[in-house]
Amino acid sequence: MSPLLNQLRADKLIAIVRNVPRQHLRPAAEALLQGGIQFIEVTLRPGDGDVSREMLVGIEELKKYFGASIHVGAGTVLTCAGVDAAAAVGAEYILAPNMRPAVIHRAKEKGLLALPGAYTPTEIEEAWCEGADIVKVFPADSLGISYFKALRGPLPHIPLAAVGGVSVENVGSFLAAGAVVCGIGSNLVNEQRAASHAWDEIRTMAAAYRRSVQEFTEKR
Repeated sequence: MSPLLNQLRADKLIAIVRNVPRQHLRPAAEALLQGGIQFIEVTLRPGDGDVSREMLVGIEELKKYFGASIHVGAGTVLTCAGVDAAAAVGAEYILAPNMRPAVIHRAKEKGLLALPGAYTPTEIEEAWCEGADIVKVFPADSLGISYFKALRGPLPHIPLAAVGGVSVENVGSFLAAGAVVCGIGSNLVNEQRAASHAWDEIRTMAAAYRRSVQEFTEKR
């Protein structure tokens, strides 16, 4: 297991930054880091090349500014070209809402962690067999905590990430049910908070998620 994967599994949280303008990425990342979250996913926007290019530049800028203090990944990476573009700007991992074997393989060839998305046990197992480091179960809130518990029976060897609707109140429950990582989206960083420069609010929410994870860890 790579050091980065070890750290991700220890940290247990990825902040998903979506629909946030490039100029707001740095203060958002600063607030997240101050709140105790080091893993940040900057999502691309398939079908909108201009926005995706802006986000790739944003990833590169974050890596240059923060260095090893944060770990930045690219989200909604649907193609091998997207993997190449993410790797070129310093992304350390890629995430997707779906599972394409070619994308997983390219990520591994580039030395990136691969967190493809899956929904059913068949998709989850296929993603794992294709080389996924962690399989992102999405949307987690629609499937429910009981779904993660059920998956642990036949698939205890596959590390899962819960993404979609993970709140401060339920993050510990998802982890207890078997998720090794949780991805936090608009409950933490969203377009409105960025537009209003609500960095203190993001910092406070990040710290709340970190406390919830710590409480889960202490109970184990």
